[in-house]
Amino acid sequence: MGTYQNRYWVSADFYKPGGPVFVLDAGEGNAYSVAQSYLGGSDNFFADTPNEHFKYLTNSQALADLPYFAEKFTLNGTDLSPKSSPWIMLGGSYPGMRAAFTRNEYPDTIFASFAMSAPVEARVNMTIYFEQVYRGMVANGLGGCAKDLKAINDYIDSQLDKKGQAADAIKTLFLGKEGIHNSNGDFTAALGSIYNLFQSYGVDGGEESLSQLCSYLDKEASPNGIARKIGVKELTEKFAAWPPLLYLINQWGSQVGNGDSNCKGQNNSTETVCELGGQFTDPDTISWTWQYCTEWGYLQADNVGPHSLLSKYQSLEYQQSLCYRQFPGAKESGLLPEHPEANETNAETGGWTIRPSNVFWSAGEFDPWRTLTPLSNETFAPKGVQISTNIPKCGVETPENVLFGYVIPRAEHCFDYDLSYKPADKSRKLFSLALKKWLPCWRSEHAPKGVQRKWM
Repeated sequence: MGTYQNRYWVSADFYKPGGPVFVLDAGEGNAYSVAQSYLGGSDNFFADTPNEHFKYLTNSQALADLPYFAEKFTLNGTDLSPKSSPWIMLGGSYPGMRAAFTRNEYPDTIFASFAMSAPVEARVNMTIYFEQVYRGMVANGLGGCAKDLKAINDYIDSQLDKKGQAADAIKTLFLGKEGIHNSNGDFTAALGSIYNLFQSYGVDGGEESLSQLCSYLDKEASPNGIARKIGVKELTEKFAAWPPLLYLINQWGSQVGNGDSNCKGQNNSTETVCELGGQFTDPDTISWTWQYCTEWGYLQADNVGPHSLLSKYQSLEYQQSLCYRQFPGAKESGLLPEHPEANETNAETGGWTIRPSNVFWSAGEFDPWRTLTPLSNETFAPKGVQISTNIPKCGVETPENVLFGYVIPRAEHCFDYDLSYKPADKSRKLFSLALKKWLPCWRSEHAPKGVQRKWM
């Protein structure tokens, strides 16, 4: 497939000779951090990359990258490989998975890991994602708004079901007349962009946040919503007129097209184009799409039922169709499975039953991805798992019914990284204390037998 060149940046501002090397992995992004160092990857897949070139993009291959780099890592002529210094890996989300898996598969490379919001359990059906969004909304006083959004989506679906003029009219309301050709799935996927900020910011996050939308729809925050009071048609029209919504729709359209989306002519200096059914063009998104379409699943369809937050057209079938669209011909050639091979992935990795030693797990209470971490309390998660803050002994795995970890109250995705979020202080402190307990048992291969280094 060729050789990919990589660049890396080293930050040694706080490094002291003999200290540990911290690896901060950015996973499916275009860079991951190493060490006291920052390692920027430039091995991207572009929109015109042949399907054949993706066959080596697998979890096992990706995990092998870091050990290869680590064993050759030097700085100014000093050997900083895992033979000479303990390597500590940190990551959140997919990088958190990698932190846990790398410690599990390559314990001679990674001495300890901090696995934040790490959904190590592969699962095709991830409708539970939006159940967590619903729970977060309710906990923050937006339960009535959640009911209103369900009413709005039900109304939109009813118009789409009528087809013809009714379907065209509802699409025109949101997209302008240039957008009526978009499929029901593509149209309602763009509307689902209102939840994009939740996993990073919760219901907050600026003018495009759920709190702002809900305040716009109902300043009184009525606990039962206002759809019945003002009428669902009128509420839907009000939703369509929310100023940030058109920006979010066009932002989504630009991600799945070859140019800037301009539904409703939002930008009057360019052509009015409203194409919502294209392929992703961002290299990071392309490579991550291949990974979840082949191994992980994570198809985020509507959480059908009383807590539904999306259109019914956001089905598992629609989400699966995006895999076929992104990689045309790949299924027919045998490169892309008909469905993500989640069961096979879990059999290979151990899923949420893995308990590698020297690993600390964390996730936010309302983190949508917590549902597939070992910290999950969903009905389909393993039963009877005790989440413990007691630090295990160095090199000792806990049994499957015990997990060294912490659920951060009222937090969402990777909130350990938000130093301003005080409830996450306990999580960060626990990992720091764990390192103080674990590091003394590491000994350099170059040190005299029995000699240990002092840490922290």
